[in-house]
Amino acid sequence: MEAYLKDKKLMAVIYAILAAVFYAINTPISKLLLDHVPSVFMASFLYFGAGIGVGFMYSFNSNRIK
Repeated sequence: MEAYLKDKKLMAVIYAILAAVFYAINTPISKLLLDHVPSVFMASFLYFGAGIGVGFMYSFNSNRIK
């Protein structure tokens, strides 16, 4: 049971670090793209990417939830 809890804590830390990295990368790339892409499309791309990411997380974790 302890190994399972340690594994869950490790995955939580990894997810938090990845979220911070993606957030840090997103800002400069968004500023570069805003010169070439209208702001409405940019917002839709960001929400679409977030939806894809949540979909991947759900599909990989759905086996563990059941």
